[in-house]
Order: sequence, then structure tokens, then C-alpha cells
Amino acid sequence: MPGVGSTALAYVFPRRPRKGDPPQLQYELSHRGINALARRCGTTMVAVPIHQNDSVAIDHDGQATILNSDVDNPPTTWDELRGVVVICKDLRTNNVIHRGWVPKKLIEQRRKHSLADKSDFSPWQNWPVEMAIKTAMHYAVSRGWCVIDDTEAAQALALEYQSNHREHETVVKEPPIGRVKLNWKEEPIDTKEVPS
Repeated sequence: MPGVGSTALAYVFPRRPRKGDPPQLQYELSHRGINALARRCGTTMVAVPIHQNDSVAIDHDGQATILNSDVDNPPTTWDELRGVVVICKDLRTNNVIHRGWVPKKLIEQRRKHSLADKSDFSPWQNWPVEMAIKTAMHYAVSRGWCVIDDTEAAQALALEYQSNHREHETVVKEPPIGRVKLNWKEEPIDTKEVPS
């Protein structure tokens, strides 16, 4: 469910899907929300932002290892960020499933397509490291490092992705199941009896 403040799992806020369209409520998961969905499927993700001065190595299986990190000086700005290591663990066994490296270059590509990067009040402007963490966690899910196979969880991820990217065109005829109906264009209801 959407909430407010830094502990919310998801947010809703008005945004225009396309230039000239009226604002619509858009749904967006926080990085805590993405991890909550992963936990429903027995997995958890730990995202570690990496500073420009830190060292990371990738082995022949694509597993990332943090070689050195100044834990007292984590990246706090976009310029200090080098990338994010996403560690995916099985909650039942506590075994690491994958330690993946998401470089800043890949995060930047996704940032450019984000509708949330276009204003001075954007979370990308105010909280770039946290947004990079969320983007890296999305990347981990999309690459199969962390598999979210619960149907409701997968639907929430798909809805959040569509809300946050300008390439999509939103045409909604009915509200999503379990959501409150807000400002939907009412269609005339056919009152003819349907034979059973």
C-alpha cells in the first residue's frame, strides 16, 4: 500500500503521462517496497552503493566482490557514486544467490528515461544514491538475479515500471483489482440480461 515519508513501501503522486495530458496518480515502489516483494518470494536484496574510490572485482561467473571500501565515507552525491553491488540472498538458507555489479553507466541510462528526473524537486536531484539503489534493485530483478515470481508482486513491479517511464502510454478502462476507483470515465452499463 502507498504511504508517506522515508519508510513507505510505495508512493502515489500526480504526474502527466504525456505532455498536455492531465495529471494522473502514478504508483512508484521505494527500494524497501521492492525488497518487500522479494521477501514474499523467500529472497532478500542488500544494495551497497560504491564510492568512486572503492574497488570492485568481477569473477568469471559475474559475481561481484568489494575489494576495498571506505565504510566511513560512503557516496552521498551523484558525482561520488561509482555504482551499486546488489547481494541477493535466500532467506531460508541465508546463502548468497548472486552478488551483481550495476555500474553508474547503467543507472544513468535508466535515470535519463525516468519522468522523475526532470525537476528541481526530483528525488534524483535530492536523493541520487537512494534512487540509484532502487534502480539497481530493479536491474537485479529484471536480470533474474532476484526472482520475484509471486503474481501480485510481479504485477506491482510492472505497474511501478510503467508509471515511471515516459515510453509507456497509459490507457486504462478499468481500475486495477483491489484499488479505489478514482476519476474513472464511467461507461454506460448494458442492463440487458445475459443468458447463463
